[in-house]
Amino acid sequence: MHRKTDQRRPASRHAARLSTTSVVLLAAALVRPAWADDTAQPNVGQPDVARPNAGDAAADNAAKPTAPTIAAEPQTIDPASLMPAPLAAVATVEFSGESLLEVAAWFAERHGVTVLFDRRALEDLGLPLGEPVYDRLAGEPLYLLLNRLRGMGLAWYYEDGIVTVTSAETAATRLSTQPFNLGELLDAGYDRDRLSETICATVASDTWATNGGGEAELQWLGDVLFVSQTQAVQQQVAGLLRAIREPARRTFAYDPPQHLTLREKLDQPVTVRLEQTPLVVAVEKLGEAAGVPIRLDTVAIEEAGVREREPITIALEDRSLRVVLTAALRSLGLTWTLRDGVLLITSEEA
Repeated sequence: MHRKTDQRRPASRHAARLSTTSVVLLAAALVRPAWADDTAQPNVGQPDVARPNAGDAAADNAAKPTAPTIAAEPQTIDPASLMPAPLAAVATVEFSGESLLEVAAWFAERHGVTVLFDRRALEDLGLPLGEPVYDRLAGEPLYLLLNRLRGMGLAWYYEDGIVTVTSAETAATRLSTQPFNLGELLDAGYDRDRLSETICATVASDTWATNGGGEAELQWLGDVLFVSQTQAVQQQVAGLLRAIREPARRTFAYDPPQHLTLREKLDQPVTVRLEQTPLVVAVEKLGEAAGVPIRLDTVAIEEAGVREREPITIALEDRSLRVVLTAALRSLGLTWTLRDGVLLITSEEA
């Protein structure tokens, strides 16, 4: 929800944001059956031969090798399946200006999840614990609500059964080491170096020491890969590895299933007429017209020098939501992406 969204206090311009780009694995294969013979000629001018009975035909078919197929599923690796169980629980709730402290109390009272705040980090961002929250869940996992706090420059981590909310900048420096046993992939013929290169190239690529980024590292010990990273990135690595274990035609690794519906909605026609409408209001009207949840990445927008009340003028009829969004945001130097189960308006850089 975006009611009173313009009343939010923008977070620090310098707050770091974790990458949320979903990894897309595209698998395709052209398989030549083992029984195919390039030299075989049609049986032209040959006498008819007796047809085998059904039993013989079944036996012949059983003896033939079958062409391998590429599965249609999974289409996505759901992050909820990689989350701590308490944060994968679903809920329905709407916050219309309740404070961060009130949101934390709701987690504790309704779901038994303790949420603590890194007060020093919030002070550095200029965010009081009374900062209002505008968001909702509709039968969705709790972790999505926590993730969406990134629009305020916040991040979180889970340790010893407690959620700690801190700044994105602080969370990006908090590394831990997690082991991944990849013996089955190595036994299947995967190469250690190729697996390492794939992870570093596709998951938070600018944070790995091998890429000249941060201090994050990968280290093999036998069949076990030790990943020194932030908790959020370790979960993305887990999603990528599961997608490799379960190959399909197209798998979005670490991508909420809500995004599958949103991608369909992006291609549906909408009609919109906006005349000097503030951005925050225009976003709400577009969301209502298309029936999709749309949010503003307030930190990124501020860093791009765009005000939430920047006026938008656009008139399009029966055009896809994808086209309407692109046209409406282009003049402001903004764009859109799918993140945390919503359509997010953000900057080109972000």
